[in-house]
Amino acid sequence: MRTYSVDLRMRIVEAVDRHVGSQGEGASIFGVSRTFVKKLLRQRRETGSGAPKPHGGGPTPKLAGKRREAVRPYIREVKDDASLAEVQADVARRLKVVLSQATVSRLLASVGLPRKKTRVASERDEAPRAAFRVAVAHVDQSRFIFVDETSTTTAMTRR
Repeated sequence: MRTYSVDLRMRIVEAVDRHVGSQGEGASIFGVSRTFVKKLLRQRRETGSGAPKPHGGGPTPKLAGKRREAVRPYIREVKDDASLAEVQADVARRLKVVLSQATVSRLLASVGLPRKKTRVASERDEAPRAAFRVAVAHVDQSRFIFVDETSTTTAMTRR
């Protein structure tokens, strides 16, 4: 979530200083929460400034610094047909660290190699499809009966 602008913060503080209304009324006028107004006034009282505080950080990434650089050469030589799970297993084996598929996916994207999470479906392979066509070529098509089931229901309850 983005921080409120300094301009908005100063207008809220000025409105409260001029006693335009209570903190709750000021919050509703500017479209912010009453808690935000309370915290803003407390911050100004304690620090003398209503400016937004710097970002507090976050969890440190598992692949940062030297570890990230160590995996870059391998990532560049990864095979085009390798699945995300295969890349994940290989990176974990090389670096001796457990990574989620999301982390590996972000790593690959940062290098410019986005990966699919699974392999391509087997029914897209042309060889088995051609073999099936040969196997059914001798079947007489007039023997087939096609049933239109578009209006049937699979519900187990009675109508």
